[in-house]
Amino acid sequence: MSLMLASQLLLILEYFLDICTSTMPVNRRRTLACILLLERLRGDGGRRGSRFWVHPLNQQRRQQGNFHHLVVELRLDSQRHHQYFRMSAEQMDELLSLLGPELTRQSTNYRAAIEPKQRLAVALRYLATGDSYRTIAFSYRVGHITVAVIVREVAGAIWTALVEETMPVPQAEDWRAIAAEFQERWNFPNCVGAIDGKHVVIQAPANSGSLYFNYKSSHSLVLLAVVDAQYLFRVVDVGGFGRSSDSGSLRNSAFGESLRDGSLQLPPDTVIPGAERLGLLPHVFVGDEAFPLLDNLLRPFPGRQITRERRMYNYRLSRARLVVECAFGILSSRWRMFRRVITTSPEVTELCVKATCVLHNFLRRKTIGRKSRTPVEESMDEAPDTPTLCDAPRMGSNNATRRSLQLRENFCSYFNEEGAVPWQHNVVYLATGDSYRTIAFSYRVGHITVAVIVREVAGAIWTALVEETMPAPANSGSLYFNYKSSHSLVLLAVVDAQYLFRVVDVGGFGRSSDSGSLRNSAFGESLRDGSLQLPPDTVIPGAERLGLLSHVFVGDEAFPLLDNLLRPFPGRQITRERRMKTIGRKSRTPVEESMDEAPDTPTLCDAPRMGSNNATARSLQLRENFCSYFNEEGAVPWQHNVV
Repeated sequence: MSLMLASQLLLILEYFLDICTSTMPVNRRRTLACILLLERLRGDGGRRGSRFWVHPLNQQRRQQGNFHHLVVELRLDSQRHHQYFRMSAEQMDELLSLLGPELTRQSTNYRAAIEPKQRLAVALRYLATGDSYRTIAFSYRVGHITVAVIVREVAGAIWTALVEETMPVPQAEDWRAIAAEFQERWNFPNCVGAIDGKHVVIQAPANSGSLYFNYKSSHSLVLLAVVDAQYLFRVVDVGGFGRSSDSGSLRNSAFGESLRDGSLQLPPDTVIPGAERLGLLPHVFVGDEAFPLLDNLLRPFPGRQITRERRMYNYRLSRARLVVECAFGILSSRWRMFRRVITTSPEVTELCVKATCVLHNFLRRKTIGRKSRTPVEESMDEAPDTPTLCDAPRMGSNNATRRSLQLRENFCSYFNEEGAVPWQHNVVYLATGDSYRTIAFSYRVGHITVAVIVREVAGAIWTALVEETMPAPANSGSLYFNYKSSHSLVLLAVVDAQYLFRVVDVGGFGRSSDSGSLRNSAFGESLRDGSLQLPPDTVIPGAERLGLLSHVFVGDEAFPLLDNLLRPFPGRQITRERRMKTIGRKSRTPVEESMDEAPDTPTLCDAPRMGSNNATARSLQLRENFCSYFNEEGAVPWQHNVV
C-alpha cells in the first residue's frame, strides 16, 4: 500500500476514534466524506474483480496449454497442422519471421510475456475457426482479455507487415499484366479486375440503430474487393455499413473516388486485336447488376427480355466476374470466422478482415508460383510517389453516361463477333433461354435434338458439380434445399410459456414451409382430427359476451388458421384493433386427475398430407373473437405503449 493511501486511512481511523470518545454531535458531512473515501480506498486497494495477476489455471500454461503440447505435435503432421492453422508449418514460420519484432513483449516481475509464436498461434486459431475468445483462452491457458488483445494486435501487425508485399497499390504495368491474364484465362480483353462486395456478419454494435442492418436481415460490415484473374485481392475496402448496397459501398470508398476522378493509373485506351472497327476501348472492371455503369466499370444488361446477343454478353461478363465470387469462397473456406457471427467490435472486425485478405494473397501466391505484383520498370521507380488511397465522400448518382452505354454495346458486339469463342455456344440455352426451335435453326439441328442435348448436358453438369458445390445427403435432389439456399431438416416445436418444449417433430424436408411441415407431421394430423385431448371450449372470465372459446395454439403468418391454431391478420393496412391482437398468455391448463385414469392413447404416428390451408368460417370468427377480447376485456395497460 502506498504512503498516500496509508495516510488517508490513518486520518479516517482518527476521525472515527474521536466520534467514539467524544460527546460532541456528529458532523454528517465529514462522516459522509469519510465513508466515500473508504469506498474509494477499497476500490483502489485491489483490482476490482481480479484476485490474481495470473489465474492458477493459466499458471499451468507450459504444462497443460495447447501451444506447448498440441501445437508441437501438429508440427510433425503437416496435414493436421494445415487443418488447425490453415497453413503449413513452414508458411507459419515465414510469417513469424516477418511479424516477430512487432509481437515481442517485455516480461515483468509479475508475469512472463507470451512469446511471439504463441501470440501468432492464438490469432491464427481465431481467424481459422471464429471460436469465442473464452474457448481459445481455455485451450491455450491464457485470459480471455489477453486473447482479445492478442487478436487485435496480431491482426494489425499482419496487415502492416504484408500489405506492401502482397497487396500494393497497382501501377499501370500491374494493370496491364492483370488485363493480359484475364484475356488468357477468361477470354475478356481489357479487363483489369472483377469487383464485388461481401457482407461480413457481425453482432450489432451497441446504439448502432440500423446502420449495420442489411437486406438479409442481419448486421454486417461490407468488404468491397477487386480481384485479378488469379483470385488475388488487388484492392480491398473494409468497414462500409451493412445497410449500404454494393453501389453505395463503391461510392463511399477510396477506390470508388479514384475510379471516378481517373487517379487509378489505368493503362490508356487500346484497340483490341482483330476488332479494329470498334476503335479505342478503355480498360474496365467488371461487376454485377448492383454496380453502376461507368466508363471503366461494366455491368450486365438489365432485365430478362433482351436480345440473344446481349444475353451472350451477360454470360461472358459473368464468367469473368466469377473470379471475385470464387475468391470470396476461398477466403471464407480457409478462414472460417466468416462463417460465424463475429462478436468483436467493428474496429477489430475490420482489422481481422483485412488481415485475412493479405494472408489469402500471402498463401495463394505460393501456389501459383509467382509474385502478386508484376515487376515495374526502372523508369517507374523514378516516378514520384502516388498518394495512398484515402477516405472518399459520397459520389454522384449512378446514372450511366452515353459513352458508358456505347462502350457496353461495343463489348457486346465484340463478344458476339470477333471475340466469340467456340464453347460459348454450348451454353447458349442456359445463357439466353431461347426456344429450342430458335437454337435449332441457328445450329442447323433438329429441335428434338436440341431438347435431348439440353436435358443430357444439364444432367451431366448437375452430376459433376453437385457434390462439390452443393453438398447435401446423397441422392436427395432438392428435398432438403430450403428458401435460404441451404440444405436443412425442419424442427417443428410447440413451446409453453416457460420456454419448455411440449411437442417436437423433427425430420421435415427443408423445402417444406412451416405450414407444409405442420401438414405432414403427426402433431398436425392430431390437431386436425381432434385427438390432442385439448380441454373443452370455455368462457373467458369477464368476456361472457364472446361465448365459448377454444383452447388454441399460436403461430406466425406461415401457419394456417384453424379452429385450434391462431395466426396474425395478414397485411399491413389493418385496423388498430387487429394490430393489438397479441399472443402472450400462460401455458395450457394442467391435465385433470381424471385424465390420468383415462386409457393410454396411441403414440403419434407419421401422418399423410393434410388438406388445404383454407380457413373455415368458424376459424375466422374465432380469431375475430380473440381480437375483440384483447382490445376490450383482455386489454393490459402496457399494450398501448407498443401499438
